[in-house]
Amino acid sequence: MSLIKLTGEEYAKISTDSPLWQSLSWERHQKALGRETRLYGLKTSNLDISTYALVIIDRTAFGLSVWDIPRGPIGPDSSEIISQIIEEAKKDKCMALYFSGNNLDLNQIKSKTSDRHEQPEETLVIDLEKSEEEILAQMKQKGRYNIRLAEKNEIQVEKSKDIDSFYNLLSKTSGRDGFKIKPKSHYEKFLECVPDSFLLLAKQEAVSKTAIAGLIGAIHNDTGYYYYGASDYEYRNLMAPYALQWKAMRYCKEQGCKTYDLLGIGTHWEGVTRFKMQFGGGVRKCGEERAVIIKPILKWIIDIKRKMLF
Repeated sequence: MSLIKLTGEEYAKISTDSPLWQSLSWERHQKALGRETRLYGLKTSNLDISTYALVIIDRTAFGLSVWDIPRGPIGPDSSEIISQIIEEAKKDKCMALYFSGNNLDLNQIKSKTSDRHEQPEETLVIDLEKSEEEILAQMKQKGRYNIRLAEKNEIQVEKSKDIDSFYNLLSKTSGRDGFKIKPKSHYEKFLECVPDSFLLLAKQEAVSKTAIAGLIGAIHNDTGYYYYGASDYEYRNLMAPYALQWKAMRYCKEQGCKTYDLLGIGTHWEGVTRFKMQFGGGVRKCGEERAVIIKPILKWIIDIKRKMLF
């Protein structure tokens, strides 16, 4: 089997069932953020493409790079395509390569568990083919109660294009919970480049003229995704984030989605995981994110520099 570069048209034909992160939509989003991309396929002896991968390349000082295959590769020969992509990465001043696909033979690939925690090993998925009553019934009691409480508190949730309000909420959430956020342009480009992405804002006119919580989601194939969330802690008793999730589920259901993906749970996201678990659903394994460290010393230096700057 041989590694080949694919055109967008070639990739589109074989990636119709790919997860969002291995789609051409995601490639478009990454390019808008200034990253390089490559589309690879593994050609078999009968000239079919057995396995494919979207590679995101993030460059840093001196032309050094980090390669990422988010939630991929896709196909039965994932270990083989990674082995060949590693050889390509070595030619390109790559310090490390990350991947998180299934069907992997880790004896074939010299790798270790990633310490980035960007791609969760598990996610929580809700069946949207059930009726609204059934979706509510499978939630934890606290989840149902807080949705009803938000309704009682007259929380209004609407689709919006007001990215400034969302980013203001995100800045407050970041300061409260101590995590880093991207520049506002990152979220703008997500909404611009990812088809069927959407922004929901929650308001309560009696207490605030501005939004008190927000959610950015996306629809890919027949799945709706919860991607980013933010809220104003001052109004936490109104339960606006619960109203947002319930609205997002119903919106995705109306658009024909079969499932709603709450996008990652685990010990590294304990607070967020507790919140997501209130909505029920089933746990889906996504595959452990792995790292191939090609230039360990240089990567260590760059990582230290980034921690000092950011």
